Amino acid sequence: MAAARETWLFIKSPIFLKNFGLFLVLAFLGIFITKIWLNWYTNHGQALKVPDFIQMDYDEANDLAEKGSFQLVISDSVFLLNQQAHRVLVQDPPPGFKVKENRKIYITITKNIPDLVKIPDLVGGNDDFRQYSRKLERLGVTPKIVDRKYSIKLQKNTILEIRFDGENITDKLKEGYKVPMGSTLDFVVTDRGGGVVDVPNLICKNYDAAKFLIENYGLKVGNSTIGPKVNDPQFAYVLSQNPSFSPGKKMDIGGTIDLELVARLPKNCKGGDDYSDQ
Repeated sequence: MAAARETWLFIKSPIFLKNFGLFLVLAFLGIFITKIWLNWYTNHGQALKVPDFIQMDYDEANDLAEKGSFQLVISDSVFLLNQQAHRVLVQDPPPGFKVKENRKIYITITKNIPDLVKIPDLVGGNDDFRQYSRKLERLGVTPKIVDRKYSIKLQKNTILEIRFDGENITDKLKEGYKVPMGSTLDFVVTDRGGGVVDVPNLICKNYDAAKFLIENYGLKVGNSTIGPKVNDPQFAYVLSQNPSFSPGKKMDIGGTIDLELVARLPKNCKGGDDYSDQ
């Protein structure tokens, strides 16, 4: 009984009550501060949803990232035709992905300086323009026909010449010629009909030169009348032709020209004697 009475008197004493009250205050403050710290720590490390930066201008995307506690890092840049520069194309992590704050977001953006692309070489004299054009379009290069030349030997739209900025680059393709993506290449291709050419002047020319000129005009050698002293037509000269030549006279592509051949250079030809078959 005495012990219990002493304990009760101690509990009722001002010193115990003061200390016990101080303990309760400190305990309450400790619990309160701990709760506030835990809430702050939990919110500080909470998962954030990654914004959608695709097709945004880089500066605009960077401002949005900073407001959302993210860091944008450019990992790559590419040139695209008809696409404004500094646009976000790809991002990692993707939009909607949940990450911690201050997470780095890696992006690929467009650039305004085009890449150089290698122009494919020609196969060897029989390249079709349409097939070759598809190769160029896949590289981001535009093909354009600027001229046509008639040919009776080659198929229509066979590539004869390729030009870039006015320069003939046909023979440079084997060296790995490159142009900026988005460039335009000019083409000269063949045609096989529906056109006319000037009648060439063949008088006084030897047979080989006349034949070469006829074929170069997209025409054909017709019937040849050979003079009595002509042993070999290749060494003969053109005395007359049908159709005859006159300035501005035209004939259809693929037409024929008949020739009259003689053994000696005809009359009035430059540097030659008057013709005589006697």
